[in-house]
Amino acid sequence: MISQTHHNVKNKIGAALLSAVTLGEMLPDEGTHAAGSAALRIAGQAVIEFQINQMVRHGISRIFVEIETLPGFLTAVADRATASGVSIEFVRSPAELRGKLDAGQFLFVLSENVYADDILLTEIVFEQNAFILTVDGREENAVFERIDLQSHWSGIAMLSAASVESIAVLPPEWSISSSLLRRALQDSVVHRPVNQDILVARKLCKIVTAAEAGLLSTRLIREQSSAVDGIVEKFFFAPIAAAITPFLWKYHSAKNSVLIAAWFSLAIVMATAVSGYPVVSSVTSLIAIFILQVSMLLKKSDDKSNYDIVSNVLPLIVFAVSFLAIFWNWPGQRAENLFCGGIVCGLFWLSKKSIANNPQRGLLCSKAAIAALTSVLAATGMLVAGFMLIGLLQLSALILIRRND
Repeated sequence: MISQTHHNVKNKIGAALLSAVTLGEMLPDEGTHAAGSAALRIAGQAVIEFQINQMVRHGISRIFVEIETLPGFLTAVADRATASGVSIEFVRSPAELRGKLDAGQFLFVLSENVYADDILLTEIVFEQNAFILTVDGREENAVFERIDLQSHWSGIAMLSAASVESIAVLPPEWSISSSLLRRALQDSVVHRPVNQDILVARKLCKIVTAAEAGLLSTRLIREQSSAVDGIVEKFFFAPIAAAITPFLWKYHSAKNSVLIAAWFSLAIVMATAVSGYPVVSSVTSLIAIFILQVSMLLKKSDDKSNYDIVSNVLPLIVFAVSFLAIFWNWPGQRAENLFCGGIVCGLFWLSKKSIANNPQRGLLCSKAAIAALTSVLAATGMLVAGFMLIGLLQLSALILIRRND
């Protein structure tokens, strides 16, 4: 019921208006003039492409981009978006928006140099009325455009189809975004203030310089790299992955190359496990886990769910099958060995499904920790006995967590 309501609310947003108007310096990897703020790089992609991908994630697949000229990089961005099913239309004057929205629909406006956190945007798309998102008129918010004595415009608005139609009579040289804002102010559209804490945390901010874009990129990549399960993945792999990912962003083929490397290492994991080389298999598992973590950081936000399946679900299956194959090939009673490995796999999966984000999850849901323990225990000849003890510890931890809950 909740997802259906979310879908219905988002259907009220007929399109989004983004902007790539001001001309700026040449992009080093495009060799052509590009829109200034829209061309700054966030997380390996131009701001305008980052915004397009955000709109798509929030259910808006029809996008107008306000331009004065059409630089080559913007054409490439539009081609990539169109190839993934997004409707991109370049507009130069208010009149070009005439008849674009049905009655009752809204136009979502996001200014050229504004970054908004996904959580904030998620709250906004549930809004069913026209509004202007504002920030407090205090001096530290002066980077935003002042609209009255008490407030500035955040660069975000939800405007009705009627407001959009009303600016169609304006001269073609008038700015679309500015005209919409003026019209909204004339129509006394509701001002929706943003808590100052959101601005302090940079969940909503303006990106004016390359340095600001770089700082935002660094923050986003750190947040994403640490948003993983497992103590090893979070505290050892994440900092390394976050450090090398910005260098890989410079290369268009990096994402596919890293994913291929991950699957090559997964193939080695499987082959060596089945062939009876548990130490090699478990050590290679550590390498594969790290490469997959880098791959997820390189993943662009417009990738579809099948990329998540390839980089998350299928590797987990490979790890599980390889882990069980190691126990199957281990000397001793195969049934007992396989039972021990199966118990550990089952408790790992149960932990992922039942434990919220807390220190226990970091210990119980770490694929890298299991791989490291497998290599050590296999090398010392204590694989089955060691994992019997680990299984008991897993079960005890789960019981204790459930009891405390």
